[in-house]
Amino acid sequence: MQRIAFLIILFLVFILIFSCTGNYSKSVEKQEHVEIIHDSGSDIATVILSERAIERLDLTTDKVREINKPDQVEPIKVVPYSSILYFPKGETWVYRSTGDRSFKRFKVVVDYIEGDKAILKEGPEIGTIIVDQAVAELYGSEFELGH
Repeated sequence: MQRIAFLIILFLVFILIFSCTGNYSKSVEKQEHVEIIHDSGSDIATVILSERAIERLDLTTDKVREINKPDQVEPIKVVPYSSILYFPKGETWVYRSTGDRSFKRFKVVVDYIEGDKAILKEGPEIGTIIVDQAVAELYGSEFELGH
């Protein structure tokens, strides 16, 4: 009986030892989801997101569009109101796409808000791709808030 108990204990110790020894050279890689590139001579950083980060944030984009109003000579630039980022001192910004999964803040001047649209006095060129959802999260990433 003692011999059977000894063999069972030996067997359990054997299983425990070999189940705990794994190949530790296969360490879990920390996957970076955000890369911040600080441009020299500028206070505005470029935010590069992984595909997974874009998916998790449910980040969506739109374009700077133009509308023509009968009383206006030149086309008016329009962006989704959700794309506007307000700074504490009243500055307004949008995040424009600068490449594949990369975004950079761009200063805009809002003329007025009409429903879910922001009419711009100044802003990126018509057709520029801008972020319209997850703007606050990009801001937090740019300034490394919550990291």
